[in-house]
Amino acid sequence: MTSEVRFRDFCRAWLLGDNDAADDLQARLPDTEYQESDELVSAAFCVAVEQRFKTDPGPAAIRTFMDEVRVNFEDAQPPLKLLIAEALVRGALGEEHLIDEVDPDDFTPTQMPLTRKIVAESPDLQAALTICWTTPRRSPHTGRVRADVPHAPSYPAECGAIGCLRTT
Repeated sequence: MTSEVRFRDFCRAWLLGDNDAADDLQARLPDTEYQESDELVSAAFCVAVEQRFKTDPGPAAIRTFMDEVRVNFEDAQPPLKLLIAEALVRGALGEEHLIDEVDPDDFTPTQMPLTRKIVAESPDLQAALTICWTTPRRSPHTGRVRADVPHAPSYPAECGAIGCLRTT
């Protein structure tokens, strides 16, 4: 298995909540490639938040979501930083000024569980992930990009590759 395939499979396993597979694949990723995954986590988080709140991005919907987060992660170790979580959610919805004071080291550890929660609660996002990360974008025979798989990400992942998470 190439590191490209391993990285793609790690991302899919992580987002779909397959912890054993994600841990195994993460352990076999070269450090330099795994470092690049912070950008992928942020991109996946932003798209997942956008999808979660696409019909109602208002304060009441955010408050309801954060109430769920408080209950879902009350026993998390290390504890989820709820104010940072809310700032990141609201930042992804357009209130970017809220993340100005957030320590960059808190982004990934906060975004990962929130992204997984959103994906776990969305059959549409789960289906999109299963399709786009199990279908090769390039033909194994010609090496050309396949027109029939417009959203399947290539490696290295770029922000646009997360488009496969969009369900609209």
